Amino acid sequence: MSLLLDRLLATCDLEELNNRTLVVVSRLDDCDNLDSSSLIVKQIFDDLYPSFKPFVTKYTKRKELIHKHDAEIDSFDATRTVSVSALNHVSLALRQLNQMHNASCAISELHPLAKELEDLVLIYSLVTILLSLGQLLIDVTLPLSDDIEYFDTVLNSRLNLTVYTLQTFPSNLVNLAVQLFRLVSEEHHGMISIPQGLPKSLEYLYIQWSRWIVPLPSVIVNNMTSFIHSPSTYMIRKQRSSHLLAKSVIASSIGLPFIFSVSQLTRKRKALLDLKERNVWRLGFLVDELISTFGLDNQLIDLDYSVISKLNDFLGDDKDSLSIKPSSGAAVSLLYDIVSKKYPLFRRNLKITSSQRPSWITRYWIVALLGSMYIPNLVTSVFTNRQAIVSWIKINLIDTVIGFWKNWILQPLQNVLKTIRHDDDSRIAVMSKQSLNSDLDSLEQMVVDYCIDNYPSFHDASLSSDEKGALIDQIKYQVKSGDMHMVMKIYEDNVKAPVKSLVSGSMLRNLLIQIQKTKVDGAVALAGIDKIIQSQELVFGLVAASPACLFVCLVKSMAALERIDKHEKEWKVCITYLPKERLDPRLE
Repeated sequence: MSLLLDRLLATCDLEELNNRTLVVVSRLDDCDNLDSSSLIVKQIFDDLYPSFKPFVTKYTKRKELIHKHDAEIDSFDATRTVSVSALNHVSLALRQLNQMHNASCAISELHPLAKELEDLVLIYSLVTILLSLGQLLIDVTLPLSDDIEYFDTVLNSRLNLTVYTLQTFPSNLVNLAVQLFRLVSEEHHGMISIPQGLPKSLEYLYIQWSRWIVPLPSVIVNNMTSFIHSPSTYMIRKQRSSHLLAKSVIASSIGLPFIFSVSQLTRKRKALLDLKERNVWRLGFLVDELISTFGLDNQLIDLDYSVISKLNDFLGDDKDSLSIKPSSGAAVSLLYDIVSKKYPLFRRNLKITSSQRPSWITRYWIVALLGSMYIPNLVTSVFTNRQAIVSWIKINLIDTVIGFWKNWILQPLQNVLKTIRHDDDSRIAVMSKQSLNSDLDSLEQMVVDYCIDNYPSFHDASLSSDEKGALIDQIKYQVKSGDMHMVMKIYEDNVKAPVKSLVSGSMLRNLLIQIQKTKVDGAVALAGIDKIIQSQELVFGLVAASPACLFVCLVKSMAALERIDKHEKEWKVCITYLPKERLDPRLE
């Protein structure tokens, strides 16, 4: 409906018309000594305008959003305010105007402002009818696409065709029986002669037999040949070459329900396509010929009343268009005839039910039948094991969802926030903070003590305490740098006399120092890895939070799809207009 409203926006300015209306009403209120006809016109307008005011309000809001290029424009569909109640008010207003024109001979003596107000009544009435008509056409046409898609789905799948045949078999059987009953009843001609010698107790039975059973074969042959005879004959001829005539006849008979379903689906689909094409043409005519010519001049009053004639031709079967003068009684009469007779008749004829998809009961009666057989036992079993079912649902569904929400959505997001804030508690680390320092201090002390015990130079009396301290600092620096040549030099001497070294304990201390050195090297490697991890901590946090991000994107996508689905049906119908002489004759 936004297309109709936007076309109306481009054609005329209803906001200015509304402002002009308020001015006319205000000036008319200030007039004294108005005649009775003018007062009637004013009262009619006062009753009609409140039903049109909500449309004007939303129309103005939508116009502002269009100028601002606001994305919320689709949420302001002013045509939805044009309801059945508004049409009823229009019908009442036009009826009162028509009665006034028919009863009064002094309409030409109306106050000029009252005449202007009468024109406004016609303008508002015409806008309401056009928008309501467009809304009706769209509401009727859009579901046709879904029904056509349903028939295409059934026709393109053997499984769907089989299901459809089973679903519609009871209704088709009933329709066939009703049709046969009607055809047989039409075969009753004249009196039925009763054979002589027939007992009177059997006369009624014989009459009914002769009336209903005897004509049945001929009725079937004469009236069902177009559907049954042709497909079955074709199938039999196709299989005669294999000399399996009996089997082909059986196969033809079994396939008749499927042939009937295909024929029924094709017929319904064609009817819907024709109706859709017809309605699309109607929408195109409404937009291009009615709304586009619905122009207002600078004074926003003199309406091109040829629109009323076109609308009358559009809704009715009149061959000759009626030329209408502005503000004439003929215009009021014709518009009242449209809203009271032709529009309701058009509305009733527009709705189609025979070619739509099967009803809900027809599509799901098989499921309902199977459900009635198994649901009682299922309900009993569920009630008996309700505690176990509740426990299973709590453990496998509720607890799982809660755990997923806490551990994979909330917790990773909290860790990312802590990482951004440089929260030490959230650091991803492979070793403790002071582990390397304590191991390195222990290694330094072990090497210093070992060197003091095994190098005589440390016991030289000529060395001062400062010189000894310098030697110790040098050893510690070498250990921090990874230089263990002083320890390894003693180890080389110990290897030359291993037994003596083991007994004295020198080699054992040396091996323990080397083990501590290996531990420190491992700690240094882990520290490097820890620094790399720390530098990429935010990346790891975002990876851990990816389920939460995916969840947010999914929710956002679903919301966007919901908004798109709300308006997508309005884009299903491509409104095009063909001149009436180019219209397919099948649609006439």
